[in-house]
Parts: sequence; structure tokens; C-alpha cells
Amino acid sequence: MFRTDEEPPISLTGNARIAEVLKLRAEQKAVKKAAEEAVEPLDAELKYAIGNHSMAYCGSTTISFKLTRRKGYSVAPTEYRALRIS
Repeated sequence: MFRTDEEPPISLTGNARIAEVLKLRAEQKAVKKAAEEAVEPLDAELKYAIGNHSMAYCGSTTISFKLTRRKGYSVAPTEYRALRIS
């Protein structure tokens, strides 16, 4: 589905639903960004509190802050269509 982009540009200007989708998408992206920005300092505070420990408990909640190792790998060349809104 949507493998090629060989067709010329299409105008969706008269499509009310697309205009609504673009508006909703922009709003949700802003909410997502704000939520991610709000979580960052909270995560930093948790990491500081845990310090050099790999795990901590707070009531029935377990918090882990373990060193993660992963092997290096190569990604094979690929192509895909990226959705970008500007």
C-alpha cells in the first residue's frame, strides 16, 4: 500500500475532513510534546533518587534503572514513504 509516489501532487484543499485531521493532528502532537517535556524532569528526579542502585521500591511500585547493553548492528538499505507535515 502506498509503495510509490509517482503521481503528481493532489490538492486536498476542499476536503473538510482532511483540514480537520490536520488540525487534530497538530493539537495531539503538541499534547504529546508537552507530556514528554513534563516527564523528562520527573525521570531525572527518579534517576537521581536511585543513584547507583539498579532497583528501588516505593510501596508496591518497583523502579529499575539498570545498565542496558546492546550489540551493534547494521541496517540494510531500505526505502519507505515518510509522512511529513509542514
